[in-house]
Amino acid sequence: MRLNKEQAKHLADTARIIAIAQFAAFGYTSFAEQQYLMTLVSALVFAEFESLALLLLGDK
Repeated sequence: MRLNKEQAKHLADTARIIAIAQFAAFGYTSFAEQQYLMTLVSALVFAEFESLALLLLGDK
């Protein structure tokens, strides 16, 4: 899929919003309930979405 600069920026912003939202919803609640495995999984998903955002912006 070929994206122009503005499309890549928008998609990267969307990926970052999803990453923050899932981490806030799942990471914080699982940490508050002391479910550390779920917190770790949520942190890994956050990192994956952040990596996707960086990948989208990498060549632009």
